[in-house]
Amino acid sequence: MNRACFDKNTKLHERDQHASCIRPLKINFVRMKKIHILLIIYALAILVLSCSEDEESKPVFLGKGIYEGAYFPTSDWRECTPEEVGMSSEKLAEVYDYCADNKRKTDAFIIIKDGYIVCEHYFNETKIDTKLPSYSLAKVFVAALTGIAIKQGYLHDVDDKIVDYFPQWQSPDTQIEKKDITIRHLLTMTSGMQWNEDESFLSGDNDIINLRTSSTNYVDYVLNKPVIETPGTVWNYSSGMPILLGGLIENATGQLVFEYAKENLLNKIGITDINWAVDPEGHTIGAWGILTTARNYAKIGFLYYNNGLWDENQLLPENWVTDSYTPPLENSSIFGYMIWTAHRYPNDIGLRIPEDTYMAVGLLQKYIIVIPSKNLVLVRIGNDTTLGELGWDTAEFINLTVDAIDEN
Repeated sequence: MNRACFDKNTKLHERDQHASCIRPLKINFVRMKKIHILLIIYALAILVLSCSEDEESKPVFLGKGIYEGAYFPTSDWRECTPEEVGMSSEKLAEVYDYCADNKRKTDAFIIIKDGYIVCEHYFNETKIDTKLPSYSLAKVFVAALTGIAIKQGYLHDVDDKIVDYFPQWQSPDTQIEKKDITIRHLLTMTSGMQWNEDESFLSGDNDIINLRTSSTNYVDYVLNKPVIETPGTVWNYSSGMPILLGGLIENATGQLVFEYAKENLLNKIGITDINWAVDPEGHTIGAWGILTTARNYAKIGFLYYNNGLWDENQLLPENWVTDSYTPPLENSSIFGYMIWTAHRYPNDIGLRIPEDTYMAVGLLQKYIIVIPSKNLVLVRIGNDTTLGELGWDTAEFINLTVDAIDEN
């Protein structure tokens, strides 16, 4: 103890020194109280941080949050954890691994269950707001616009003869078989018109190459092709058919297809960040040319998933979607209204691909896939030239995704 505490020369000095001896005890008590409070705060901070780390440690491709009921993603998509909508995070990790494998050239993929994004990722330099090329995914856009034009009365129905909308064919010299072609024949690629679309682009007669190198008006190029099969009897994949649908819509509505699309489809479902290419004369190309985000492609899938309904507005004719994935020919069950069916993968029917699966498909393995029975909308944008075991396999992608659903 401080010897000054025993100095007894004066009572004042004693009192002062006594005070100097006990004051440190008071100060230590206050410090202990503060330290105690700080320890509590520190412990709480550690708890919060550990919870945050647990949340952040979840794989970045998995959705977060809770399911809050049905909605339409007009402004943006909602997301939730897979388990909220009956899917397994662990099994969705297998989907991610499949898409992320270096032998597959995935730019983006999205898995939507019950309207919520549960799995999403972007690769290479692609980001959530990157506008990605559609290639033939554009065909389902022009098919949907055809349905809208019918619903609005610009076109009567799918059995309208297209000669009534193209003055180029209203002359005595027009091949007689052309006058039997209907809108349905265009939608289902069964017009019988001559068209060679070799995906290898090695053929000198490839119509995509010829159209782009020798024509300024793509609709006129297609109209000049002869009919070589009876309309409605033979299916032949042809980008010429959606090009004609684009011309049909333009002639019937008096608007460029892109302008008509913005007013009557795109703006209504919240697709604003989008471009659509034109031919040299300025006409929207119905077969390809869209640039937009993966999430926007998913909105088209969600419109079809909801049978053409959006925010209580029936944008497409009521039976349009069902007709879209119902093939018109018994001997060609793989294609409807610019839509491929599950029969595109015949070896997988009943094994891996649900029977009600249908999809829009673009060059280099770009997909908008809808599986109504599983409440799924899938988008995959890739750049694959190698398929099957050595590359991309759409059936495997679907199989892995469906397998992630907890059926119990």
